[in-house]
Amino acid sequence: MFYNVLKDNWMPSPLVLNCPPGLEYLTKIDKFFVNKKHDPLESENKYLIKNDLAQKVYTAVEKYDKCCMICCNTTRPFDIKVFDFQEREVLNFNRPLGCQSCWCPCCLQSVKVTASGTLCGFIKQSWRPFSPKFRICDATGKTVLLIKGPCDITYILTKFKVLSCDGKTEVGHVSAYLASIIPKQLPNDHFSISFPMDLDFNIKAVLLAASILIVSIFIGKIRFN
Repeated sequence: MFYNVLKDNWMPSPLVLNCPPGLEYLTKIDKFFVNKKHDPLESENKYLIKNDLAQKVYTAVEKYDKCCMICCNTTRPFDIKVFDFQEREVLNFNRPLGCQSCWCPCCLQSVKVTASGTLCGFIKQSWRPFSPKFRICDATGKTVLLIKGPCDITYILTKFKVLSCDGKTEVGHVSAYLASIIPKQLPNDHFSISFPMDLDFNIKAVLLAASILIVSIFIGKIRFN
């Protein structure tokens, strides 16, 4: 198995105590690079998640209903399953149907992140009239980090800042490129998220989910407009 990991360029699994299976990778990572591929024939969005050495860390799959995709588009609910190199499901990102209109502050976007059935934390969108804002919460609901986006989203290169819980210090960012704008350079949508190395691995898992949520809401809409 270890030979296959090396052959397929998977990140070797570090030895970490008191960590849910598959999340030990997160203790050695401070950035994810994600390649998203949309497969309309199979009604799937597929994600390849790598570290900064271009080693595979996870794969993820979102299966969707075509009618829901057409009707709800970027506000659609999703259930994304994240797998390690052994094809074990190690993370689950569950997003209920919500809204992103500033006129509906009671029904904004949220995602619950679990690992092998254990709650890692939540993403909760905060009401803002002009620029998007999300709270990264731990399993108790306490806000640990904030993510703030720009007022003007270009769909070519978009950067969201990852901030400390008081909003004063930038500790990382989410950057996204849209493939349909520059197809010759990038075959699929690419995005990345960075964060402190010493951040709790549960919150790193929530940040990975946050990057997918942000791309689904703000970058994905151009495919259907």
